[in-house]
Amino acid sequence: MKVTFLGGAGEYGRSCFLLQFEKQTILIDAGVMKSGMTTDETYPMLTEAIVKKIDAVFITHAHEDHVAALPMLAKLGYKGNIYATTETINQAIQTIEKWTDFQKQTQQVVPYERHHINDLRFVTITKDSRKTWNPSREIDNLDYMFGMSGHTVGSVWYVFRFQSKHVFFSGDYSYESDLLMIEEPPNLSIDLAILDGAYADSTHSQADNLHTIRTTVQKAMQQKTTVIFQGPLSGKTQDLMKFIGEAFKKEVAVRLVVDQELMNHTNVLMGNTEWLRPESAENMKRVLSDFRVTNVDQWIEIPDPFIGFCSEEQIITWLNQQHHTPVTVITTGPKQKEIIALSQKLDSVSYQQVRYKVHPSLYESKQMIKKLHPQITVFTHGLNKQIKAMRKAIDNVTKIKLMNTGDTITVPSFEHNIRKNNQCN
Repeated sequence: MKVTFLGGAGEYGRSCFLLQFEKQTILIDAGVMKSGMTTDETYPMLTEAIVKKIDAVFITHAHEDHVAALPMLAKLGYKGNIYATTETINQAIQTIEKWTDFQKQTQQVVPYERHHINDLRFVTITKDSRKTWNPSREIDNLDYMFGMSGHTVGSVWYVFRFQSKHVFFSGDYSYESDLLMIEEPPNLSIDLAILDGAYADSTHSQADNLHTIRTTVQKAMQQKTTVIFQGPLSGKTQDLMKFIGEAFKKEVAVRLVVDQELMNHTNVLMGNTEWLRPESAENMKRVLSDFRVTNVDQWIEIPDPFIGFCSEEQIITWLNQQHHTPVTVITTGPKQKEIIALSQKLDSVSYQQVRYKVHPSLYESKQMIKKLHPQITVFTHGLNKQIKAMRKAIDNVTKIKLMNTGDTITVPSFEHNIRKNNQCN
């Protein structure tokens, strides 16, 4: 049993992991690198020879860096099942279509045709079967388990069990979402854990991060500068809307605005109550009543300054419409190349990165490893220099291996095998 990293190892984005058994293979996620400068950097290392071996696909959640490359599978000949929660399936289709449209609008190369999106065959894993062993339809002796990961509505972690060996894939997870619930995996003997390492070396608390966000917004408001939060349509953006709404509710002069598309997704999220923390969900309902809902192309009519929330694509649309209003764009994730270019072109635009924890920091990573007791751990979704920085704090509990995209690790044993590229052909 072995795992090949077709994307997401030693880098932030394009998560795509090939789990190979004796004669069968499954794929976990197929995402894109939104900051990729070339097609090869943007999409995972999927080839026709690799795809031919895949028996089933499992998806952790519906953000671009985990699902937007799924049509490549259809283009390369995959006709099998793609397993995910109902919520993830609904979001994934919209995410993929939105990504495809934006890439074509910006004249980027898309390595598939639009009809390949319709060829994707999604199969629901039901919430009633969480945290229990489910037999694979495609592979004998393979069972899988999943549970809520606290990253977005529908997001899950997986454990795969094959002939007494266990491999854990965390996907993106967080213990600190104000709105979303997380379910810890059961106590199992994990041979290999593939964990979210996006904030692996961070020791900052969420309270520190929120203080920085509030201070940044307050400073902008004092300078009569509009603040726009860039974020995904579902997940941390709703957390930030709730925080900003509560933090500035007593300041009458502050206008809160949300794009119609984002509000539609927020209403869907709020309707999935089984994924939400009850008390926080009730508070969120009150906060949302303070937001003005309007399409981004109408924001130019709103008196300055205001605090707005929308997707990165909509921010680009809005920035291209106006050239004089002072604007601070805040991202809590990686900066996007198109917004960087606009901020360099427009003197009135400032682009700032402020962290908000929707991935585990060092403390949460230690908590997860203490729960799993894995023989070997590989951190993905982050840079290896970050992993090296946190290694000493965890290496006495589990053996941490540094991987790069293109590498393969054999399961289990501390004796592992790494091969570079073309290992599946």
